[in-house]
Amino acid sequence: MDCRFKCFRFTAAALALCAVLLAGCTEVPAVSNPESSVSADSSAVTESSPEQEQDTLPAGSLSDWNLILLNPEPQNKIDEDLPLSFASFDGQKIDERIAAQYSQMVADAEKDGIHLFLRSGYRPVSLQKTYYESNINKYMQQGMTREEAEAKTREYYTEPGHSEHHSGLALDILTEEYQRDVYTLDDRFAQTDGYAWLIKHCTEYGFVLRYPEDKTDITQINYEPWHYRYVGTEHAAYMKEHGLCFEEYITLLQEAGR
Repeated sequence: MDCRFKCFRFTAAALALCAVLLAGCTEVPAVSNPESSVSADSSAVTESSPEQEQDTLPAGSLSDWNLILLNPEPQNKIDEDLPLSFASFDGQKIDERIAAQYSQMVADAEKDGIHLFLRSGYRPVSLQKTYYESNINKYMQQGMTREEAEAKTREYYTEPGHSEHHSGLALDILTEEYQRDVYTLDDRFAQTDGYAWLIKHCTEYGFVLRYPEDKTDITQINYEPWHYRYVGTEHAAYMKEHGLCFEEYITLLQEAGR
């Protein structure tokens, strides 16, 4: 057989074999990066839209009696005393709608050796005016101008009509021992067992620390470890879980169209 013919047959066979092998390679489907796929799926599951976050808010409306907001902002005030019914503890009045919750909190604290004392509760607009003016006069007697005295007073007292105490839902809570031995409302209460108990348990009864130390720029009131506000158990639990003060929580409700 002619040598050229043999070479031709060998070359043709080799080319046919290569074609088969190449065809086999091209039949393998392209696979996208599996890590990219997992990442995309994971982000789809873990990320939530603002609408979804708002849907997790407890049920409630800004018009609910327990969500009334009173603070230094001009729009958050009342001009006349609210038509409330009261219950009394330690000689102080509170809105009767929160009496059962407060009473249970006091009883449970007692079981843990904590003797709570209600220093102040409901305060009518007229009494707030008395306290407000009295503090201004005190600072003026120390040499401050009227303007300086008002600014100093507003660190702890809101103007009449703006006070949380008008709602009957704001309570200044101490312990019997603190009331007897220290009396003065200041940061020393934050060092007591009573404060530690309240911070741990108050939300279980629907109360929150109204003026936290790290939120003074929002509340516009100095840190008050004795001042607690009733908002309801679900709202209180949400605020505690997310580290919110009342103003921040109200903003969420507003954004959710509540």
